[in-house]
Amino acid sequence: MIPALAAIAVGGTLGALLRGTLVRMAGNQDDFGWWPRGPAAATLISNTLGCLLFGLWLGFGSSWAAEFADSLDLELGITIGFCGGLTTFSTLCSDAIRLANQLGSRAAGLYLAETIFLGLSAFWLGALGLAL
Repeated sequence: MIPALAAIAVGGTLGALLRGTLVRMAGNQDDFGWWPRGPAAATLISNTLGCLLFGLWLGFGSSWAAEFADSLDLELGITIGFCGGLTTFSTLCSDAIRLANQLGSRAAGLYLAETIFLGLSAFWLGALGLAL
């Protein structure tokens, strides 16, 4: 039990650090146009990347990890830890509300639809793309 919790903690820390780095790189631009910038762009990128990595893990990583004795700990560290720390639903909601206040509900709806579409597409690309 302890190794699994440690793997989740380490993975979560690394995922959150990557998301934080993306936010810092995106800057604090609140100038939303047809494509989100600033923190909203970082959220979109981190959520899409997290879905892609989770899909890739399910597509071929888990079979690779089966060679290791503690593959469940590694899987928990990558999926729940790293991918969970990289993606964020609360920030997505915050960005959508900010978009709605600045540009209206249509822009917020488009941002949410983009996020869902890109997240699902990235996940399936990772999970199924390698099997083709």
